[in-house]
Amino acid sequence: NLRNLTSEQNNKLINYFVNDKKENKEEHSEKLSKRMSLSTDINSKLRDILNINHCQRVSIIEFHNSNSNIDGNPFAKYSMTYEFPDSSTKSIICKTKDIQFSIVSQIYQDILNSEYGYVTYDSLDHLKENNPALFQIMNEEHIKSEIFLGIYDNDNRLTGFVGVEYNYS
Repeated sequence: NLRNLTSEQNNKLINYFVNDKKENKEEHSEKLSKRMSLSTDINSKLRDILNINHCQRVSIIEFHNSNSNIDGNPFAKYSMTYEFPDSSTKSIICKTKDIQFSIVSQIYQDILNSEYGYVTYDSLDHLKENNPALFQIMNEEHIKSEIFLGIYDNDNRLTGFVGVEYNYS
């Protein structure tokens, strides 16, 4: 019965339903504000890369573990998390979520084997033979050449790419 609550119990309820919720809302608002600021900064950098390189799209592709196989072992996927296309290029960010890592594994290996941490595909012929799935995706989007720069975490592990794309439709 709520009428028989002691002062201490009442204060606990007030803390739980009012004060704690207020702190969580402030914490959430602060996190959201930081994310929005980071997103604005990243998009600004992508726009700069687009303008400097006179390309059609700049994107960030990140790896993540979001599923597991039949044995329960996690496996990697990738998603395009940021994209900045020029005004004549349609966005594909919504089509590039939770895609099998195996599709970009060739790029991953090429970057790891690269002396400079990036790889340039002047044509898609290399991918056509070694990675037909990625070739098909890029061909459907009329991508003719691409530069992939590695994104590394603090432990120097490759965790994604920045893609600079040239389309000649």
